[in-house]
Amino acid sequence: MFKNIASQKVAVYARNVVTDQPYTGGAATISAQYSKDGAACGATTDVNPTELDAADAPGIYIFDFADAGDSNADMIVLSAVSTTTNIQIEPLIIYTIIQKPVITPGVAYNAATDTLSAVLVVTRNGVTLNIDTSVSMRLYTAAGVAVWTAVNLAEDANNVWAGTKSPSGMTPGSAYYLHIVVVHSAVTYTVDVPVAAVP
Repeated sequence: MFKNIASQKVAVYARNVVTDQPYTGGAATISAQYSKDGAACGATTDVNPTELDAADAPGIYIFDFADAGDSNADMIVLSAVSTTTNIQIEPLIIYTIIQKPVITPGVAYNAATDTLSAVLVVTRNGVTLNIDTSVSMRLYTAAGVAVWTAVNLAEDANNVWAGTKSPSGMTPGSAYYLHIVVVHSAVTYTVDVPVAAVP
């Protein structure tokens, strides 16, 4: 499960301990409590799960974790029960992972002014992120030699980041790559963008 991401689902399996058969048709009898990072338990936002398919997936019920806050923890313990006698549902221990954001850069070189420009947005699950730390860029030759030290990009009101470097230090006709570094929520993400100094 992804941490702090909306519209996720958790499946549980219910069975009758007397017959050792899947429990079907019991969505309305099932509810769950969950704990985030060992805190006190509370009822799930989705009060009753949805039965997946009584014929093809008997005993499987799905809880919706619709809100991002439902998964905003490193560890989630979900304990589901049924009001029907002899129905057992094993608790789930879920460790979340951070979904890697998507960095979408646009890089341009202006030969007339010897200016290298970069514009980018960072999204996660289709939503533009408000980066909480920094975005920077640094130019390297194709051989991996740094041309200049990192330059910080600036953010506008729409969470679009932009920056320029002039003079670019690029040799016309040579190949380079722009190393972009995004630091958000104490995690570093990077992307390399090929760029050429076209005269």
